Amino acid sequence: MSLLTPALIAQLSRYSLATKSRARGQHKGAHRSSRVGTSLDFSDYRSYHPGDDVRQVDWNVFARTEKYFIKRFLDEQEMRIHIMLDTTKSMQLYGKAAFAKTLAVALGTIALQHDDRVSFSYDSKTAPFRQKGKTARSALAHFVEHATVTQDFMVDARQQLPKDSTIIFILTDGLAPLTHYEGLVKQAVRHAKDVRLLRVLSEEEEILSLSGDVQLIDSETNEQVNVSLTSTTREAYEQRFTAHAQQLRKISAQHGVLQLELVVEQGIPHAIAQLVRHAWLQ
Repeated sequence: MSLLTPALIAQLSRYSLATKSRARGQHKGAHRSSRVGTSLDFSDYRSYHPGDDVRQVDWNVFARTEKYFIKRFLDEQEMRIHIMLDTTKSMQLYGKAAFAKTLAVALGTIALQHDDRVSFSYDSKTAPFRQKGKTARSALAHFVEHATVTQDFMVDARQQLPKDSTIIFILTDGLAPLTHYEGLVKQAVRHAKDVRLLRVLSEEEEILSLSGDVQLIDSETNEQVNVSLTSTTREAYEQRFTAHAQQLRKISAQHGVLQLELVVEQGIPHAIAQLVRHAWLQ
């Protein structure tokens, strides 16, 4: 798993994904669900009824009370984690793609080490990755590492949403039109009660360091424009950048999507610390 260093892998082994969502898969995992099942984690007792499994009778309690009680256990079920990665052209700038890929593998690794089911998608033309268990970690890393550049993540992503997910993670720089983002989250929240946006940004994008006469190229559309970058135009750019970010947060809040902004230059360890601080990891 070349995207993850041995030190980072060791760090990730200490964490699990935290969620209030009760959506679970039908197979065993390492997360307690609210329903009663057959794991080794004791819950409580209930009275014996004809037809119950007599192997679940607690004979020690019977010896004390002369009444039959059945042991109840917490069922442990897998979580279903879906990770969506934006690999459009704008993500290829300032190290955002490598940062986001590493973060995607980190989240997937945490889920897989707890025997959860992980799916990963980035393009409607490429079948999603779907596996579970610790042995799938290398396969996930390879799949993510070789994710290619796509044209329209926000639109393509809607076609790859699995039903009944526990958590959906969206990793993007959020630079697509706001209407495209809102369309995606509207659909995502119908597939999962817990949807989270990880917005990946670079310090280079927030503040323009260029000056003078330059040609700017839109990384998504390849549209070119010649501008004279003065203090006034830089200020106007920064105001629009800030306004776009505020609208993105507003859309997330309106649809119950949790959002964090992560800065590439601050590094992956800082990003993991942010996830812990905001109780996305525990």
